[in-house]
Amino acid sequence: HVFPGNTADKSTLQKVVADLDRRFGLRRVIVVSDRGLVSEQNLDFLSGQRFGYLLGVPGRRSDEAADVLKALADSQWQQVDQGNRVQEIRLSGKKTRYFVIDSAERRCYEESMRQRSMQRAKEQLQKVVAAVRSGRLKDPAKIGARARGALSRNHGHRYYSWEVTGPGQFNFYEDQEKLAAEMLHEGKYILKSNDRHLTAIEAVACYKELNTVEQGFRDLKDVIDMRPIYHKSDERIEAHIFVASLALFLKRT
Repeated sequence: HVFPGNTADKSTLQKVVADLDRRFGLRRVIVVSDRGLVSEQNLDFLSGQRFGYLLGVPGRRSDEAADVLKALADSQWQQVDQGNRVQEIRLSGKKTRYFVIDSAERRCYEESMRQRSMQRAKEQLQKVVAAVRSGRLKDPAKIGARARGALSRNHGHRYYSWEVTGPGQFNFYEDQEKLAAEMLHEGKYILKSNDRHLTAIEAVACYKELNTVEQGFRDLKDVIDMRPIYHKSDERIEAHIFVASLALFLKRT
């Protein structure tokens, strides 16, 4: 399938899945996708067609993800391989199954990035403190504006809180509640599925196969140099992509 460049990813799923079902009549279908295709309309469509799905759940800004992470139990982890473990979560009142994958490598990386962001945000807030103490910044509204500006960079609002108690009075501190919530996300990603038969280990294996697909797109762009496309007619654009896809197939075989 080749879609116009301005097509939203979420709008492509139903057409592609329906076409695959029409052409091949598959008895069991599990659609595996990253977060980019998750929408209520797509989930309703897949469930209505009796298709299974295994989808990534949006992270830090999602109430759904927060509820899943709060339900984790230290004793329920299953080891997948070295450095990776998985836990299935069921939320009260929901038929959806959730799988939380915890990666030691990813956790180490995200912890390092958080510490770097915290240090940079702290340095920006300390500049606000210095300006207040020197008397250059007195008005509470302006102090607040500077503090918000400092926290808007490096995700500082995720780790720090501040207060202005009066003219020329400013204080900031590590917000332990925010920090704990942030650390709970580190190293983890969440999958959701409506399939009743997938085991937690199988869910991880299926989702990892997305890496093969993503590597294929990277190869098309970087190794095969599919872009830029200089054709103007739809027919020639589709032919160009078809030849590039054949080249990818030959590369892999």
